[in-house]
Amino acid sequence: MNDWTANVASLILTAGPLAKAVVLILLLFSVVSWTVVIDRWRYFRSAARHIARFRDLFNTRGLVNLNAVLKQLRGGPLSRVAQAGMEEYELSFHRRANPGPALEPLPAAGTGEEARRQALLDNVERAVVTAIEEEMAMAERRLPFLATTASVGPLLGLFGTVWGIMGSFMAIGARGQANIQAVAPGIAEALIVTAAGLAAAIPAAVAYNHYLGRARGLEEELGAFGRELLSAFAREAMR
Repeated sequence: MNDWTANVASLILTAGPLAKAVVLILLLFSVVSWTVVIDRWRYFRSAARHIARFRDLFNTRGLVNLNAVLKQLRGGPLSRVAQAGMEEYELSFHRRANPGPALEPLPAAGTGEEARRQALLDNVERAVVTAIEEEMAMAERRLPFLATTASVGPLLGLFGTVWGIMGSFMAIGARGQANIQAVAPGIAEALIVTAAGLAAAIPAAVAYNHYLGRARGLEEELGAFGRELLSAFAREAMR
């Protein structure tokens, strides 16, 4: 294994300037993509733990104790969505100065008040939707780089392959005969660059598809919670 690694390193060191440049670019792509993979793994792990804890507290304590839940779980996707909705609800329905629970029943209102109440609830809905969109932007942060690595890596590898094969044909033309000594360096250089391209692209493609699926799952979770939250706000406002 050590001999194989030494041979690969020797091939890279003895490769042409263009092949070295391509391998270096692919190495940078690979390092950054693995950094993104680790970062997204930490984010989605933290988000999953937060959602589980928030759901337990919210389902137990209910909407009237939302302030207490948010104080206990300040960070996380559901907390930020709930905070945005609650702040807009309190602002629209003039509850910021209320020292008691986060929400109180509104007094009975006539038809004109009903239209006003619905308009204010629409403001709350827009705040919740905006918060969900911001959370999704946070969840999908840096994922496009993984997609770029997955698509560009094989192309750079193919470019190195073509360049190495061209070098082999040029060596054959210069020597006037086709033998292993003439074609081996170019073919080896081509294969090294191809392998580097695949090594950068395959993990990036797998990680991109995996985390994109996690992001879609988070979007569904946020959407379901947002609808549940808006329904709870509407029930409180109608009292």
